[in-house]
Amino acid sequence: SLKYGNFTVLEEPGIYRISHGVLTRNQYAARLSRLETVVVRATLWQRRIGRCNLSIGTAGTFGEQGILAPVAMMLDEKVLPQRIESVCPPCRIEEDRWQPLPKRYRWTLVARWAMTTVVLMIPVAATVLQAYRHGGSPFMHAMLFIVPAGTLAMFASSLLGTIRAGYAVGEDVVASRYGFFTQTTSVMPLERIEVAMESQPPFWRRHGLVALDVKGMTHQVAFPMLPKEVSDAIVERVAERSRARQDAKRQATEEGPGGSGMPSLPPSFPSYRAASIPAEHPSSDSGSSIG
Repeated sequence: SLKYGNFTVLEEPGIYRISHGVLTRNQYAARLSRLETVVVRATLWQRRIGRCNLSIGTAGTFGEQGILAPVAMMLDEKVLPQRIESVCPPCRIEEDRWQPLPKRYRWTLVARWAMTTVVLMIPVAATVLQAYRHGGSPFMHAMLFIVPAGTLAMFASSLLGTIRAGYAVGEDVVASRYGFFTQTTSVMPLERIEVAMESQPPFWRRHGLVALDVKGMTHQVAFPMLPKEVSDAIVERVAERSRARQDAKRQATEEGPGGSGMPSLPPSFPSYRAASIPAEHPSSDSGSSIG
């Protein structure tokens, strides 16, 4: 397409410089030190020829915006694991780690479709009945069939997406896969997770199922349905990593000069600037659009 015409990637140590666009030129600088998520997308026809697109998402902070930038287009799936490993070594997920979503997720989608159809059909049926009393038209009668067919078409993609939808939990990452016409795989390192949020509708509790969203500073990975024990294990791992970071930060503070509680700085470093230096994260990346 015109958006990704003239696509080029310049790889430098620790940074990707991406440029694409025909009418509007887009340029990004994405630093791997700010990497927050790896996203692989493949449309239906791309999967038939063994191709996919690889993007990386970087974190944003201090008023700057993180980005989701493509680093490879029409990438051969045979070299995808090696390419992911070169970008984010922990983000490579072995195929045997993938688990399907619980079977009840499909029934949940069917129930949502039925509820949506019923809610939409009530005003439609009332309108058709009113029109019928006044003569009406064949089109108004056809609405009784158009509405359920339309809602079914909307949910068809989600239903087909459950065929290969799944999740994976690695030593240092979590991953989610969903979609049929466009299959999306999102991977996030545990070190980059800032928030892990569970939600559990009433009908899911008796079956031990939850929905889980893990969020970084900019991006997130959603798990539409997980067994409660899997979700709890992910949350506990995230908490362990958070405690480890806090302990390391506290230890570095305690080891400051003279035990003053301040982190150690180089002798030539101006002390009046210490308060303006981020303690953990460097500045984020940003994208620019040049018309």
